[in-house]
Amino acid sequence: MERYLTLATAPSVKPVDQTTVKTHLRVDGSDEDTLIAIYTGVATDIAEKRTGRSLITQTWDESFQSPTAKTALSKGPAQSLVSVKYYDTDNVLQTATLSDFMLIKGNDCQWIESSNWPATYNRSDAITVQYIVGYGDMPESIPPTFSAIILLLVGVYYEMRMDADEVKLNPIPHGVESLINLEQVGWYG
Repeated sequence: MERYLTLATAPSVKPVDQTTVKTHLRVDGSDEDTLIAIYTGVATDIAEKRTGRSLITQTWDESFQSPTAKTALSKGPAQSLVSVKYYDTDNVLQTATLSDFMLIKGNDCQWIESSNWPATYNRSDAITVQYIVGYGDMPESIPPTFSAIILLLVGVYYEMRMDADEVKLNPIPHGVESLINLEQVGWYG
């Protein structure tokens, strides 16, 4: 099933704040704050994308054509449903009754379930589910493994920023890869 994901509301804070990152790097001044913020953003993106989890509370729109009674959602950990919108058989956007849907939260995946999905127009974005994901609103709410992943990656990028060439390109150290694998959704090994 083809899906479209759109970030509706971005997290209001970073999962690891700048002060913590600078303490980890043993950086006192502010000359490299912009660079450190960029590295922190990249490390956060890697942690979220590689593990399939959203760290800080954020809202996503996920669109698809034809749901099943129990339809998996791409982002997690899920907190709540916000809305279900659909294009009716006349191709007019409608809002479904939220009480017709149930959010099922599992450890590694989440679903939206309904025995009453509306009839829709034949289009790839016929139904859009808006839902909230993340461990919480503050950095303290994320599991410590994610903080470690982000801090270690930022440390590698900060220390090795000029060390990438065709001969020696090690994007993610083995230790960080192991931490990512601990939290990765849908991976068994």
